[in-house]
Amino acid sequence: MRECPPDVMREQFLRWVVDDLMAFYLEARMAQYPRASHQELYAWFWSGTALAGLLRLIRDRLNQVVTVCWSRSRLASPADVARLA
Repeated sequence: MRECPPDVMREQFLRWVVDDLMAFYLEARMAQYPRASHQELYAWFWSGTALAGLLRLIRDRLNQVVTVCWSRSRLASPADVARLA
């Protein structure tokens, strides 16, 4: 899939992309360490990968956009959100 389908919200599409990337990373790690526990895998992912750092940056940026939009006395339009991103 090259882009977000028109009938899917961007937020949902982003979630699917993140889920796929995490699955890729975790499956690769399981191939290297087949006896690793669920906790060990997730600890490695969130503390030892560049992807986890990128996801945190994306989360922080999205939180800034949402905070700014909610701090206004109205709901933000898509144009407001695009201008802040």
